[in-house]
Amino acid sequence: MRTSDPTGTPPSASTVQTLRAAVNGPVHRAGEHSYDTARLGWRRTIDPYPALVVEAANAQDVQAAVRFARDRALPLAVQATGHGTISSCDGGLLLKTTRMATVQIHADRHTARVGGGAVWGAVVAAAAPSGLAPLSGTAASVGVTGSTLGGGVGWLSRRYGFAADSLLAARIVTADGQLLTASPKEHPELFWALRGGGGNFGVVTALTFRLYPVDRVYGGTVVFNMDCAEKALACYRDWALTEPDWRRCGRPLGRRWWTGWGRCGLPIRPPSLGRRPHRRPRTPASSCSGSYPTR
Repeated sequence: MRTSDPTGTPPSASTVQTLRAAVNGPVHRAGEHSYDTARLGWRRTIDPYPALVVEAANAQDVQAAVRFARDRALPLAVQATGHGTISSCDGGLLLKTTRMATVQIHADRHTARVGGGAVWGAVVAAAAPSGLAPLSGTAASVGVTGSTLGGGVGWLSRRYGFAADSLLAARIVTADGQLLTASPKEHPELFWALRGGGGNFGVVTALTFRLYPVDRVYGGTVVFNMDCAEKALACYRDWALTEPDWRRCGRPLGRRWWTGWGRCGLPIRPPSLGRRPHRRPRTPASSCSGSYPTR
């Protein structure tokens, strides 16, 4: 494993000290003990070697890191969890917002305000006691910001739309280091771009979005041998034709088995298959960040 920047000369100690003096969160550089842990995200097919890694503690840290990278012409990459990472930032500055993971639920207004590093699982857990749910992704560990900026498809999308459709406001640091609020009334063109634009409009430090009433969920997984795939998919096809448009069910295919998501109302063991699935469904599916509402 490499422990130094492969793209050139590492930043000097004085340069690193300048950055550390400007931020509250940790700063890591190549060769330090903490560097390898800090540089890696969730997607391990990407093996990045940034010159510096900044773990922002607040919006002011994000501003300082953006200005630092701009003034030194360093490439800048932003990461909360790393699920959506598709390229490395070798020799640049990796800005991680993971520590900015606050979650505030305003049940009376059916809204949530979260930090730029919050994950969907934390929002679901915080909103559930109030009988509310966000338009979360399909995994609890996925970051809210990256998912929302990319559009955001999840378990409730067929009923309530994309996560970006429910975005009410964003706090964002622009390329020149300004901290702005983007909403329908403030910087509306920037707000329009953020709602599904994908990125490169700035670094989001906080989001405010709608929550929706969900009083009960069921979820789980059933797994069949691949030799059942034809019958299982045919059964699913016939069942789906009778279901309302707002319901959602996934049916991924693997090399060794066919998988279908189960919930109240879905035939967990389709009668036409004539055999048991490999695994009994779990209710509720605690590993999911969203599931199926029932009326």
